Amino acid sequence: MPWTALPGFRHGASERTWVFRIAQKVVFSGAARLQRRRSREVPLNCGPALARPNDQRRRELFDAVRRLEPIERELAALYLEGFTAREIGDVLGITESNTAVRLTRLRRHLARMLNPGEVQR
Repeated sequence: MPWTALPGFRHGASERTWVFRIAQKVVFSGAARLQRRRSREVPLNCGPALARPNDQRRRELFDAVRRLEPIERELAALYLEGFTAREIGDVLGITESNTAVRLTRLRRHLARMLNPGEVQR
């Protein structure tokens, strides 16, 4: 249980990033369990009749994020949750400047994935 990690809290990090790290580990173990279960399921194909046309771009974005490496997905999730580069670095165990570089590369990577015909700078 997450509260059993409380004695291991080092006050060098903020409580927010520490709690997020615990949540992250719980999510990853749950995601692995879900992935194993889904690999045994037969997919239900509803077809395009149920899809709304204005959701196409959203689906493309979700598909692009799913194709990212796990560390990139985590980085994107932390950024979208409003964490600062320093806080993201604390959670991931990397420096603030490395976090900023990775975020820049991640944005470019997603732009290339979503707009393959466009020239990216």
